[in-house]
Amino acid sequence: MNQDKRTLLPGLSLFVCFCLLTGMEKLITHFNLPPSLMALGEIVCFGLALAMALPGMDRERFKQRLAFKMPRKGGWLLILFMGAATAFAALSLNMLEYRLLAHTGLRLTIASLPMPLGGMSFAWRLLIGVVIAALVEEIYLRGALFSVYGEEVGTSACLLFGGIVFALLHGSPLDLAAGFCAGLAFTYLTYVFDTIWAAVLSHAAAAFVTVLMQWMADTYAPFGIWNILLPLTVLFFLLFAFLTLDTLGKMLARGSIPRFEVSAGWYDLWLLVKEPGFIVFALAFAGKIILNYWIG
Repeated sequence: MNQDKRTLLPGLSLFVCFCLLTGMEKLITHFNLPPSLMALGEIVCFGLALAMALPGMDRERFKQRLAFKMPRKGGWLLILFMGAATAFAALSLNMLEYRLLAHTGLRLTIASLPMPLGGMSFAWRLLIGVVIAALVEEIYLRGALFSVYGEEVGTSACLLFGGIVFALLHGSPLDLAAGFCAGLAFTYLTYVFDTIWAAVLSHAAAAFVTVLMQWMADTYAPFGIWNILLPLTVLFFLLFAFLTLDTLGKMLARGSIPRFEVSAGWYDLWLLVKEPGFIVFALAFAGKIILNYWIG
């Protein structure tokens, strides 16, 4: 019962955050809000969710996660390489999904990329997509929630849960695979470096790559860049995946980061997803998809 009470508010904060983000998305679409209000909305959505999760958290553990810890040799490279690999994996997965749906008449455009900030200046894309999103999302997801759920279950279940939450929170069925991979990567970095700032930096690196690819696709679309964009992203993913695994292997061999701890796995994951807060969050995601399908 004590565990249920401790995780109830953090779980419900996911539902609140999802509803706020969905509402902000609708306001942006219907009223063409300026970038300044988009930035403010991102901060408010995750700030309110963080405030709601605080009562159920171990405050000392949360402060430890917020503390900056200098990575050991190879750490900076691992963080940046994993961020780039995550971005190119997300871009490749999204474009592959859209290619598979091409028979439905869906046209591949700049909006197909997983972080659609088209229509605003490059500077605003960097501020919102790279700086603000990486900061507020990781403080809440890897700072607050990881401080709660990471103490309740084993490592593997917590990593899987982090990937699932990140995927659902982005609210699109076409982003599920990409979101899961990103959430898994950022949660793993928080685990091995014991600080959210590794995840913040990797998230920012991934977002920067995405913004840069958006800009390239937008700028060079008249020159047929879409014909080579998918093989290009796959090639870069393979390159950065190799660099990530090579750096990770060397750090593990030196003992610079902890080895992965095997936990109860699926049972521990079940303990997390059966929480009332997560269930209403998942139902809200399903409801949004159904409503969008009917309305569309």
